[in-house]
Amino acid sequence: MLKHHTPAVFVDFSEFSLRIAKASNFEHPIQVEAIAELSLLTNPSPADIRDFVRDFVDLKGGAYCVAHCGMHPEGRFLHYFEAESIAKLKDPAYLPAVLESEFKLDRERNAIAVLNAADGIGVDWGQANAKKLLFCGAPLAAIQAGQDELLTFGVYPRRLELSTVACLGGLADFTRFSQLHSPVLYVELTRAGMSLCILYQGRVEVVRQDSLGLESLLPLLQQEVGVTDRSAARKLLFANSFDFAAMGPKLLRRVIKELQASTGLYEVQTGLTIDRVLFSALPEHLDWITPTLTTALGMELLQLPIKPWIESLRVRLDDSVNASELDARWLGLFSLMAAFHLREEAVHAAG
Repeated sequence: MLKHHTPAVFVDFSEFSLRIAKASNFEHPIQVEAIAELSLLTNPSPADIRDFVRDFVDLKGGAYCVAHCGMHPEGRFLHYFEAESIAKLKDPAYLPAVLESEFKLDRERNAIAVLNAADGIGVDWGQANAKKLLFCGAPLAAIQAGQDELLTFGVYPRRLELSTVACLGGLADFTRFSQLHSPVLYVELTRAGMSLCILYQGRVEVVRQDSLGLESLLPLLQQEVGVTDRSAARKLLFANSFDFAAMGPKLLRRVIKELQASTGLYEVQTGLTIDRVLFSALPEHLDWITPTLTTALGMELLQLPIKPWIESLRVRLDDSVNASELDARWLGLFSLMAAFHLREEAVHAAG
């Protein structure tokens, strides 16, 4: 009797969708056998989501599928910090003091990781060897709530990552793979806020977080369509039943102003021109936002062909996976599969 194959599962869980892949294994090389997406904008019940996961994974008896998960917990954060000197970083008390004084982060209530902004490699407290750092994490309570929610969906996380950080790692690697020599703007727009990052030659150089999320569009939307009830405006925005293209620049004017200010300052300070932008996290029917912002910023939308990039990292797609349908919205899921150090090792070996 043939033994049932238990696939390795990868899950990218956001407020808008749940994307899932099953693969041959978690370690490289990886063969991706199938992918699927479930929109959460229709408010499926936990039981509906669990059935979707079980049917996709084809669970045999087990209550949970073990998965490598990316998530967007409430209150997540990403901050850029440049220390005065590496010598100061050797003091174990220095970074905790910076977190509290500059970013108002309590280490007792938040899970916090420190990364080298140049390569994304984790840094131990008091042992940093680079001045430019990223602080990323989320409140412990929000992470626990996200993990509990995944469990109700029948997903047991073997590993949890912040999807924002996974996407940044994927984009940074893609810029190296594609040999892009100019800065790239990365924008993550969610209900509650916006994160923007500027990457240059695989390095994160600017990080900004702002409360100008999709919810900030509602007052203007109410004025434009004559709706007095905020919940009705919200339903209209996410209902996929209205063409917002014409009023897009007006609805997004505050977002555009913030993006122009941040990118303009960077260009003045560095003398470099940001000519490409990538948006992630948006559901498909809000794609009117992408051309509106791209045009207002005078940038080109970065084309991100998933298949050649991910296969260069020893992640192969089965013939049944339609690579032509994979766009930037899938960056988070495939970044969970990638081991970016393999490219660095290959480069060093070749050199």
